[in-house]
Amino acid sequence: MHNLMKKLDRQYENTRRQYPDEKRYMIFHVLKSFDENHSTQFFDGLTVGDITVHENQILKLLARFHIPPENQEKILDWYDAYLLPYTIYNNLNKK
Repeated sequence: MHNLMKKLDRQYENTRRQYPDEKRYMIFHVLKSFDENHSTQFFDGLTVGDITVHENQILKLLARFHIPPENQEKILDWYDAYLLPYTIYNNLNKK
């Protein structure tokens, strides 16, 4: 689990550096990485333009793609784990 978190942290930081002002790219990358890491194809046709929700509203996007609820939960867990290092970093810097 520790190695996974390090990998997710690196991926997130790379995406953040590449697209500092564009959250849609971050969401896109996280969802595409879910497919890659779980051998699924939920987001094969996903484009950055399809992402019209705030990063805290991912469930709405998943519902729009008609992803079954049991898979939505797995995707949300992945999404949260991916963002966890960034959230911790931000919270530490606010103190």
